[in-house]
Amino acid sequence: MNGKFGVRLVLLLGLVALIAAGCSALAAPDEMADTGISNDEGMADEPHDDDMDSSDMSDDEDMADEPHDDEMEDSNMADNDMSGDDDMDEMDSSEAVHPDRPSAPVPVSGDYRYDPPTVVGATGNPQFLEFFTGWCGVCSGMKPTVHALEAEYWGKVDFVYLDREANENREVVSTFGISSQPVFILIDADGNEIERWFGVVGAPTLREAFDDYLATANS
Repeated sequence: MNGKFGVRLVLLLGLVALIAAGCSALAAPDEMADTGISNDEGMADEPHDDDMDSSDMSDDEDMADEPHDDEMEDSNMADNDMSGDDDMDEMDSSEAVHPDRPSAPVPVSGDYRYDPPTVVGATGNPQFLEFFTGWCGVCSGMKPTVHALEAEYWGKVDFVYLDREANENREVVSTFGISSQPVFILIDADGNEIERWFGVVGAPTLREAFDDYLATANS
């Protein structure tokens, strides 16, 4: 009896050992699976090459959106060029007006303005020349009429007052063949004579001549 009991005990212990080994074997794959999941999660947390490439591309786009020094310099140069063109236009427009051209007409009750001969035919407008002398009574009598017309046609016809006896006016006096006073001459913007008058002349006569010439010149 004791011998049979011992054999059965040995067989039972072996069976228990086999069962225990089988359970250990079954538990091992689950642990490995858990380890694999943990590793995958760790890899997911790490930045991939694709994510790094996307980040680099985003940085490049941001840099592309920002103005570069070269582009800013080109823009500044373009602005300077445009500003320079505007300055040139202003210079051209200012050069069209003679520096000696008066800034305002002579007051109706004022005395003569002594203009330099260099302005004759050089202001870009038609001109009304008056050759006078300071001692001439007829010249003095014509001053209110002529000065009123200068104010009326300011900017359209430039009035030029030339002292016939002044040394600086000898050349222009000779050019127009002036030998008495007062003499009034209407010339175009290029200095060509349109019409002339001597002595006392009424305002309507001069006004008609101005209007006729301006209408023809502007047509």
